Amino acid sequence: MGISHFSAVSGVFSVYTKTSGTDITLTAQEAADNTIFDITPSANISLIFPAGTAQGKMIIVRDEAGATYSITPKVSGQTGVAIAATKTAILKCNGTDFERVTADV
Repeated sequence: MGISHFSAVSGVFSVYTKTSGTDITLTAQEAADNTIFDITPSANISLIFPAGTAQGKMIIVRDEAGATYSITPKVSGQTGVAIAATKTAILKCNGTDFERVTADV
């Protein structure tokens, strides 16, 4: 399916594409930009931002799973927000953890 519908914002957002069956813990550098995460999980996974790197961050998460696997973006040690399979959501960090800007679409 690709990420073609995000191309209009790709100059403002970095694009991170990955297939994973385990939690993804970002490095401080990977967490530094406003990012579009285009992830295909093969199990329910968390997308973990190191503490102190997400303040004011805005992210777009697209769950490319063809099954029922969710992605939960969160700050390390927090609960995060689950994005359902085949859905996309915009999230922002409130200083502690991520919260929804949009519902899953």
